[in-house]
Amino acid sequence: MASKKKTHEELVKQINLRTEFADKLYKKMRSDRYGMTYCCPLDLEKINLKNDLCNWEHSKVPKLPEAYSKEILKDPNHDCIPPATFNIVTGMCEATIPATEVGTITYTYSDAIPNGIPAAVTPSNEWMYGKDCPIFAGNPNNSLNGAGNNAQLIGNISSWWTTYDASPTGPVAQQIPGVTEISFVNALAKAPPSGWPANTELSYVVPVNNTTPSNVVIHIFIASRSAFGLKLNGATKIDAINISTPANSLYNNGDFSGLRANIMNATNALGNISPALNPVTGTLNELAASNGKDCSIKMLTNPPGAGNPAANNWVASPYTRGYIYALRIDPGCNDIEISSWSDNGDGMLAFSIFSWEGPTGLTQGETEIVNSTQRSDLKELASSDDVNSFYSSIDGDNPWTCTPPDVLIPASGNNCALCQTEVNTLGYECPRGYTLQNTSSSSLTGGVTAEIICVLKEPLCDTETLVITVVNQNGEIWPHYEVIFDGGNYITDENGRVIIVVEDASVNTLHTFNLCECLTTSGGCAVQSVKITVTDPDVVDCVPNTGLPCLCVSPSFYSEVVNSNGTVVITFVDANFGSGTPITAVTYTFAYKLATETIWTEVTGLTADETTGQIQYTFTGLAEGDYEYKIKSVCEDESSSFSATNPFTVEPVKKGCMDPQADNYDPNAVEDNGTCEWYGCTTPGWPNFIAPAGPWTNPATGISGTVISNGNCNDNPDDPWYNG
Repeated sequence: MASKKKTHEELVKQINLRTEFADKLYKKMRSDRYGMTYCCPLDLEKINLKNDLCNWEHSKVPKLPEAYSKEILKDPNHDCIPPATFNIVTGMCEATIPATEVGTITYTYSDAIPNGIPAAVTPSNEWMYGKDCPIFAGNPNNSLNGAGNNAQLIGNISSWWTTYDASPTGPVAQQIPGVTEISFVNALAKAPPSGWPANTELSYVVPVNNTTPSNVVIHIFIASRSAFGLKLNGATKIDAINISTPANSLYNNGDFSGLRANIMNATNALGNISPALNPVTGTLNELAASNGKDCSIKMLTNPPGAGNPAANNWVASPYTRGYIYALRIDPGCNDIEISSWSDNGDGMLAFSIFSWEGPTGLTQGETEIVNSTQRSDLKELASSDDVNSFYSSIDGDNPWTCTPPDVLIPASGNNCALCQTEVNTLGYECPRGYTLQNTSSSSLTGGVTAEIICVLKEPLCDTETLVITVVNQNGEIWPHYEVIFDGGNYITDENGRVIIVVEDASVNTLHTFNLCECLTTSGGCAVQSVKITVTDPDVVDCVPNTGLPCLCVSPSFYSEVVNSNGTVVITFVDANFGSGTPITAVTYTFAYKLATETIWTEVTGLTADETTGQIQYTFTGLAEGDYEYKIKSVCEDESSSFSATNPFTVEPVKKGCMDPQADNYDPNAVEDNGTCEWYGCTTPGWPNFIAPAGPWTNPATGISGTVISNGNCNDNPDDPWYNG
């Protein structure tokens, strides 16, 4: 089809040349094979050269006359979405807007820590700690031995105070790593792992919040290997209930200096009660046997371990027991400082603070403590088994601090000191496509102002699609035709078409076809149609009004119907119908695509109604979005060009409950989403029983959802709740 016609003379000349070439080549073969002399070798070279030239001329594809026509199918779009504007220098849509602040600032609170020099402590248990019954000292008095008034031994050597097992083999609920010896004191005892610093006082401060409107009495359990003391609210003198406070009392100038200095004297720990000799064991009893107590002032006759002192030296060991003191506190927050002192580097401290209120909310006092049979019988406000550090040099004026970045909230009224932790989830968001950016600028006064903004720098669509169609002078498509565009070679497909996407089309604007035809592009996702009409001498030109297929024309747009469920009905009418001109189309081809895409989807084989001339196409299941469509006629020997491109939009499909029997039935839904709910009786056996509560498929409709009980099962058909 692409070659031009040869004249008769040219064909005869070619035949004679190839005949002469064949004759001389045969003579050369005969000479080489049979030894027959060939007298004209140069003639063979000349005829061979002529034959090669003839082959070259024959292989050339002649350049046929071409005509070009262009049409913009989609205009370029250089518009930016407000507030963005087009920057002609950068070729981008640019905008700057304030960032949106999101998130919150919340606070969590925890107990403050003592404001001193911390010393890490670990369990410091020894065989002698807490093996004797504790002494309930009651309210401290002017006794210099720490016994207080109404001193009494509580429990016995088999009570929970001495048998409390916090070792790894004890009850799971009270196991403490590092504890090996059994007693309540051993469970509480703590000391620095490298030993108690000599001549050093270590303390711990406990905030106790009295939430009642009046004074209350708390009880403090203390045990120490050396001297110990108490302070209430820093330098404030401890005011015990109903007890006078002479200068030589247990608290001296606001602290328990007397208690701390004299508690070592345990031989007279019960004040006026003198120890008696047990005639059976030969040991001293702190109370007569008639009192029902069996608590030895000596731990063991022969204490274990090498180097231990003689048994009689253990008589005066205060750390073989704990001491319980009553303390009155005012309404509001009260700071209880518990301290221990060692002069030889060998010490420990154990404490627990018992509330004025018991576990059940009732009053907890001396009676409840004395009669307790296990630790859980008592409500504790704090205990040393939960403490990991003791402190030295605690600030008496400001006994609390926090670990940065936590902030100290000082005690105020009924609120004790707390550590405030800020949880900051504040952040900034930008619309889609924008980038979060921090900026700063200098003010006239020399300061720097920071600003968080959203920045958009988005390149416009800078491509342009060229749809190149090659036809002959009669409009017939020309497949496999070579097109040279910007120096590159392209071949048309079966439909006589080549699609070329030009990048940077607004910058790279000048282009050439076949080295001689010029074309310009502008980008902005424009679509340009180029039609190349080739004049083929081997094709008979169409003659007007002869009825040849040159009369094939495309239908015109008629109407469209777009439903919300994704169904689209599009109707066309053939332009020749009713005009007196015969309809030459045999079938029609419909094409559609998303507006953002470049490739069309074609539907072939559509036919027109013989009565109305209408061509209708219906399709469903399209995803939501903006679409474009067009149509062309397919005649017996050719196809028309496509019609004008028209848009349509598919809205989202409405989803919801589609069971009319459900309580949340949505009559507008076109797709069930499994959210149906039926309310009614869910108990089997009742006449108005629906189904058990939970997932259910309605057998009447086959739709699944959830049955929810409304709590109204009955057998009264007149009840409005009878059927749910």
